[in-house]
Amino acid sequence: MAIKAPNRSKKLTAYIAERNAVLLTGDWRKLKKFMIDRNMPLPSGGDEVIELTLHKSITAVPGLPLEFRLKSKRWLISRGGHSLDDGDLNLPASPSANPAASPEDSTSPPPARSEYLLSEPEGPEPASQRPASSSARRTEDPDS
Repeated sequence: MAIKAPNRSKKLTAYIAERNAVLLTGDWRKLKKFMIDRNMPLPSGGDEVIELTLHKSITAVPGLPLEFRLKSKRWLISRGGHSLDDGDLNLPASPSANPAASPEDSTSPPPARSEYLLSEPEGPEPASQRPASSSARRTEDPDS
């Protein structure tokens, strides 16, 4: 018997079950279709970014199987990314420390097509990283 989450509507429960089923396929194309079917905005940057989104999403959902989430975390780390887990996905210090790790889980260099995905964004800096404008800066003249 499954335990029901308090205050969760049937619609939300159905959405979460469907989202988890899509994530468990590990197929970014199915995630893209899921997003389009729900009029969700697709991330800019093409299909590679949707694949990155898939793996980040998998690491963020605690209800998915731990090994599945770990595999996505390894995928992200091997490409210079980071997961969205809450600290519950601890990886061994080295691949040799995990005899169950398969060759496809190794931390091989990222494919060239994804290198730009994790670089610094171009364009204006976020407001939190910009220096305050001259009108907002407090200026004091020591000679006054």
